[in-house]
Amino acid sequence: MIELGIVALLEADAGVSALASSITPLVLPTGVTLQPGAPAITYQSMGDKPDMNLDGITGWETERIRLKCFGVRAIDAFNLSLAVHTLLDNFSGALPGPAPNWFIQVVDPQPGPDFYLSEQKIYGKTLDFVFNF
Repeated sequence: MIELGIVALLEADAGVSALASSITPLVLPTGVTLQPGAPAITYQSMGDKPDMNLDGITGWETERIRLKCFGVRAIDAFNLSLAVHTLLDNFSGALPGPAPNWFIQVVDPQPGPDFYLSEQKIYGKTLDFVFNF
C-alpha cells in the first residue's frame, strides 16, 4: 500500500505536520471538530495500473492518490493544500515509514476543485497526484 508511505512522507514534512491536525483514509472521522488553524487531510487511492511496454509489465506501477485538505476556514484548507503541493510537486525519492522501501516519482500533480461541506461547515481543497513507483 503506497498510501501508508505517502502518509509517512506527509507526517515527516515539517511544513505539512505543522499545519495538519490529522491524516486519515477516505473521510474525516465522525465527530471530528476542526479548529481554526488546525486543518486535516484525507487520502484515497483512485486506482493503479502496472506500467507496460512491448515486452510486457516493466515492474513500475502508476497510482493516482486523491488528497483532500479540510479546514473551518477556507484559508486553513488552502494553506495546508499549498504545503502538501510544495512537498509533493516533482517529488522523487524513497518513502519513509512502514511501506516497503519504494522509490516514487510524482509525475502529474492535478489540483482539483475547492468545496464546502455545509452540514459540517468545513471548507476543502482537492489535490490529485499521480505517482510512479
